[in-house]
Amino acid sequence: MMKCCYSPFLRAAVLLRTLQVTHILNVAYGGENAFPDLFIYKTLSILDLPDTNIISHLQECAQFIAKAKAEKGIVLVHSNAGVSRSVSVVIGYLMSREGQTFEDAFSLVKSARPASCPNPGFLEQLKSYQPQDSESLCPLHVRPPVSRSAWNRCDMMGVRAPGHARKDVAVAKDPRIRKKAERQVHLALPDDDDDDDDDDDDDDISEDVKK
Repeated sequence: MMKCCYSPFLRAAVLLRTLQVTHILNVAYGGENAFPDLFIYKTLSILDLPDTNIISHLQECAQFIAKAKAEKGIVLVHSNAGVSRSVSVVIGYLMSREGQTFEDAFSLVKSARPASCPNPGFLEQLKSYQPQDSESLCPLHVRPPVSRSAWNRCDMMGVRAPGHARKDVAVAKDPRIRKKAERQVHLALPDDDDDDDDDDDDDDISEDVKK
């Protein structure tokens, strides 16, 4: 059995593959997508400020999530710390697409992500949010929510840890390291459609990738 040692960056990617994540909605301001070849991304640069109009982004975010679900995908929504922007987007999705009230949506998200804490401006906007008829589609099949333990593992792997994203992106900009990283993820979780890779360069890059 191959034994691999992963950096937090690579462990995060392996964890997401283990959780069968297929789509990633990145709402961090200035956040780059580390593994565009492994996941389907949508990126919106949203400032985590009380006067940011979070409502103006909800329909676009909901459309991405709904499309992914219709394709039997699983979506990870993330920002920098995973407590304000991403939480607000998920609450907005539940209100607009699942017909939940703000209180019910916030309670559901909070139960899965106890650290959830939208900034005061986002809270006020969501409390008064009235989805338009065009946003409220027929409910799609709802996958069981990711368990709290799985969500906490994402935290430990640095998926949402503040500050880690910028460092990880800096590492991922190196094409050589990115290529090896993606290859290690595929080695850990091979796809049925992947062709055998005859590349002999199996060096462990965990020492090259530092937090």
